[in-house]
Amino acid sequence: SNSPLRLGNATWTAGSLALNRNTVFANNLTADAGQSLTIQGGTLIGSNVTLRGSTITLSNGAQVSGSALTRLQSRSGNVLLQDSTIFFTGTGAARIEIDSAASILLGNSSLRGGVIQLTAANTSTTPARALTQADISGPSGRVVADEGSLIDALSLGIRAATRIDLSRATTQVGNGLAGFGADSAFLALIGESQPSLLPTSSGPNASFQAPDVRLGSLGLVGDYLSIKADTLNFSGPIDAPSDLFVHLRPSTPANAIRIEANAGNAAAIAGFLTKKPGICLTVSAPGFLNGLTALAHATTNCFPM
Repeated sequence: SNSPLRLGNATWTAGSLALNRNTVFANNLTADAGQSLTIQGGTLIGSNVTLRGSTITLSNGAQVSGSALTRLQSRSGNVLLQDSTIFFTGTGAARIEIDSAASILLGNSSLRGGVIQLTAANTSTTPARALTQADISGPSGRVVADEGSLIDALSLGIRAATRIDLSRATTQVGNGLAGFGADSAFLALIGESQPSLLPTSSGPNASFQAPDVRLGSLGLVGDYLSIKADTLNFSGPIDAPSDLFVHLRPSTPANAIRIEANAGNAAAIAGFLTKKPGICLTVSAPGFLNGLTALAHATTNCFPM
């Protein structure tokens, strides 16, 4: 029925679970479905809310809120949010964790939390439209969010096996610490040679890790952005501190940078930090010419290269 359910601690276990336009209040709530778990227009509010299933679907205005922790875990299929919201009602330390064995798909939906961490085989975002069947049955391991989707977090960490594509979504991140992405050895190296370049944050406020990372509108309050990717594309505005510290490194360590100008800039920065000449290798003719701008910048700035 549409009557609200008020529970203390509750654990629901079934082959499949469906909640349609119900409101459930609980202290600690765990819903574990051997197959599909579906919430259509329903609301779950608690201190700790955990949803597990082979697939998880929230749609038609569904809302889930945990004042301490909200966790969604799919064992084999997608986590799909269509016209839905996951939010927190507690302090900035409240966490939203979504872990999918396949894809995390957001269609006109919002994630609002203190610490948000998304993990999938891939992570991506599509243009503004409702999710199509092609999106739902597409390659495994994506986070797909359309133009109406919002990710708003104190800190944000997203990991994917092949792609993070947030080019159509709006992403806002505060000054909290993401759960991964810090490189203590790299920060120590900078601290020894150029401590003034260090960020004020002890770890990344936002961290993105995938071979292909595509970011759209991005707002940062903190000053530490970590990106681990072989390909990086910014298609929207970035609102961040003027002294933003961006730590960019390849997702595949053996991969070449492939763009001579960027390779030259990387070599110059390495020389600046280590006080030893950085080395950039190019092919002859056009490849060499493409690297001349970076060489000129290094010469002007007296960076050993």
